[in-house]
Amino acid sequence: MRAALYVHAQTAQPWIGDDAELVTEVADRTWAAAERARAEARLRESEHQFKTLADRVPNLVWFADAAGRIHYLNRRWHEFTGQTTEEALGTGWAAVIHPDDAERTLEVWQEAIQRKDTYEVELRYRRQDGEYRWHVARAEPLRDETGQVTGWFGTSTDIHERRQAEVDARAESEALTVINRTGVIIASEIDLDRVVQTVTDAGVELTNAQFGAFFYTVHNKAGEGYTLYTISGVPREHFSKFPMPRNTDVFNPTFRGDGVVRSDDITKDPRYGNNDPHWGMPKGHLPVRSYLAVPVASRSGEVIGGLFFGHSDPGVFTERSERLMTGIASQAAVAIDNARLFRAAQHEIAERVRKEALLEESEEFSRSVLQSTADCIMVLELDGSLQFMNDNGRRLMEVDDFATIYREPWTSLWPKESAVEAAAAMQAARSGETGRFSAFCPSIKGTPKWWDVVVTAVTGADDKPVRLVSISRDVTTQRRSEEARQLLLRELNHRVKNLFAIVSGMVTMTARAAPSVEEMASTLKGRLGALAKAHELIRSAIIPEADHLEKTSLLTLIQEIVRPHLDGSKGDQLTLEGHELSVGVSAATSLALILHELATNAAKYGALADADGRLKIKWGVLDGHLQLYWDEHVTEPAVRPPSRQGFGSKLAHLSATGQLGGSIAYDWQRTGVKISLTLPLDQLQR
Repeated sequence: MRAALYVHAQTAQPWIGDDAELVTEVADRTWAAAERARAEARLRESEHQFKTLADRVPNLVWFADAAGRIHYLNRRWHEFTGQTTEEALGTGWAAVIHPDDAERTLEVWQEAIQRKDTYEVELRYRRQDGEYRWHVARAEPLRDETGQVTGWFGTSTDIHERRQAEVDARAESEALTVINRTGVIIASEIDLDRVVQTVTDAGVELTNAQFGAFFYTVHNKAGEGYTLYTISGVPREHFSKFPMPRNTDVFNPTFRGDGVVRSDDITKDPRYGNNDPHWGMPKGHLPVRSYLAVPVASRSGEVIGGLFFGHSDPGVFTERSERLMTGIASQAAVAIDNARLFRAAQHEIAERVRKEALLEESEEFSRSVLQSTADCIMVLELDGSLQFMNDNGRRLMEVDDFATIYREPWTSLWPKESAVEAAAAMQAARSGETGRFSAFCPSIKGTPKWWDVVVTAVTGADDKPVRLVSISRDVTTQRRSEEARQLLLRELNHRVKNLFAIVSGMVTMTARAAPSVEEMASTLKGRLGALAKAHELIRSAIIPEADHLEKTSLLTLIQEIVRPHLDGSKGDQLTLEGHELSVGVSAATSLALILHELATNAAKYGALADADGRLKIKWGVLDGHLQLYWDEHVTEPAVRPPSRQGFGSKLAHLSATGQLGGSIAYDWQRTGVKISLTLPLDQLQR
């Protein structure tokens, strides 16, 4: 029992059934009214507690009815927006939504009401001081026991810092992309027009300027005057109708190289409007309030010119804009210096071409001449991992699929002895210097190559290195040319010494057999002529001449080279055995060098130096190869292997194995040396 109801009468009377029912009904109704009163009291207390709690949270809290009309907003809403309760209830709260967000926000709200499901949207509310701040608004439907929506409970949370951080991060990423793109372009570009246009376009993009211009310094007789070089953001006609800027109070600090000039409103700057004849901007000039000017100076300290950016609104350019453009100006100065050097070289080449009447006088042609030797350009992360390689680089390094070396350490491409120099160059670039070295590095497919390499850093918004760029020039041809030159000098020296020895031997041999001076002179003259003819066959190895050699036969080659060393009075001194075999132009040179070396040695030390010596040369074809046997026989056994390999023997070996792709072997016997020469027929036909 929870309660009891007592009923009594002033006089005694009997209680009938109707009386009891009446009392019971009164009791039930009284109890229900009491319970209802207690429930309403608890509800009022609960609402009071909720509102107290809602007023203390930092979020904006609100309730709406089933149709979406707001009927409660916490105290934080009024403090943030400055709205009164009367202004905000119903649909009045929408008045503080940013105009760009209002339509989308209300559409999402109505869609949620129709779906009777969760509502969520990011939008900007106007704070009472007029600033708009980003919030995320969320609401959940409130349902009764039957599942019907009776209202909505919602909150709005301030996410302005997070959104701003996202915007800043996106802006930095975009700026880095622009800087890297600009750095790569101007680092590889040698055309001054393109360099300056690229830099000006990048400046407009990085600073959010309405227009930008680059003024290139041109000195007149009075020592001043600046010519508009390029424009970005607006048509060139907006500037071409005005005279060149002069050293006014506003422009002078930039053209003098004093530093960056940045003004939120240049029209209010004390330096503005102090110079005639315009006393400010000329009539018809693009309106400028925000102003940013950055000097561009060369490595020598000469002020090349200035980058100028403008906007019709005040306060557009920030410290970040200034920092970014200072870095871009530094890169531009280097690129412009290079472009100016290129233009000077281009002029010199054009002048030489004109004088020699060999080439057309054309800027495009001059550029193509200078760019005919392409370099290998790679972009590296600071840790040295490979991120990019240009097409010419892939061709030079014989890279079929860049993915196979993407993100691989750059030093892993170099042999162990060269990787140390590559690592040192990267470290120099990371330290703000230029890394340079020359080293050997084969291509991916193993082709031997020598490179001259320069490594520099690409800096970011904070002027710190964010990437490395390596420019490698293939100098293999120059390297081989130098080696060939050294080999040529040694060969010339060797041949001159041999020539004197051979001539001395000819004179001695001819004098020994000639019965008279006249016959000796005639015989010696013939032998010297034969010697000259033999040397004519191998002259192209020293002095290349495209039309000097034609295809010849192996027999003719052997006869012409050996004939100068023979004693004409001895018909059995030389035996030749073999069928006709043609020898190509290139192969004839190398083969002539080998035969000349063998004949010279035979005339100095072997069978052709012995009065009764014999030389037999036999050749044939086996399995696609020429097999040539050189067999010397001396009457007085005194032949010994040489104690060391002379230059001539080395040259013969290199010609046989390197240039002709074959082999040469020596068998030293007391009665004479036996030499076997094996050469591929396809090489012999070159």
